[in-house]
Amino acid sequence: MNQSAQVSWVPPLTWHMLIGPAVLLAIGGLGSLVDRQEGRLSVTAVGLPLLAVPQLGLVGLSLFKPLFVDRYILFSLLGLALLIGVVIGAAVREVARRSPKASQWVLPALITVAVISLLPQSLAKRSPASRVDDVLAAAEQIRRLKQDGDGVLFIPAARRDTKLVSPDAFTGLRDIALAETSEESGTLKGVEASPSQVRMAMLAERRIILVTDAKQVARPANGMRDRTKIEVLNKYFTSVSEEQVRGRRVTVYQHLAPAP
Repeated sequence: MNQSAQVSWVPPLTWHMLIGPAVLLAIGGLGSLVDRQEGRLSVTAVGLPLLAVPQLGLVGLSLFKPLFVDRYILFSLLGLALLIGVVIGAAVREVARRSPKASQWVLPALITVAVISLLPQSLAKRSPASRVDDVLAAAEQIRRLKQDGDGVLFIPAARRDTKLVSPDAFTGLRDIALAETSEESGTLKGVEASPSQVRMAMLAERRIILVTDAKQVARPANGMRDRTKIEVLNKYFTSVSEEQVRGRRVTVYQHLAPAP
């Protein structure tokens, strides 16, 4: 399996995803405007590229291939910290010029404000809900919805990572499309059967559990195999249950009639 398949779960870039970078760059831009250092390397010369280049670079790449995950560029926040320091330093100097006595309280007050302002975002990044694609949450849905003898299907095949991370949640389920396991094929997520073989296997099932992307981030089916899966589900099965959680969708399908 090529390396790009390992980030196939990353959703396409949306305007909503750009709000965070825009706010960070605006704060960094403010810091660069008040930076008045002369005669030596300025904080802006270090902090602004450190903040902006990773953010804008990853956004630019994501216009061609979905890669934008803010965790990948957390290091760029070091540049933000430098530029926030510039703003705090400028404010302290201005207050000291006007009222030296009051300046001793400005520094701790501004640091407290900065920490409190950034704390919610920091805590959110460390919470399970921050994951755009939570395989453990999807596995828990499988554990709750499955019945012995059910088949399980993944669209795209990369969503099989749910099974690989929590194999016990799939006990009693048949992986309908899988032709060779990871061990047999020497790949990360195994090799699926041909579209015609997948179709025949699906038609032999009474119930199928589908693991796929949440509707907000789902991409059109790519390839004959995935299109065949969707075609068979739409024509011969009906959805009886659907759960969506943290970037994944788990749908239970019931066969409409005996297999032809």
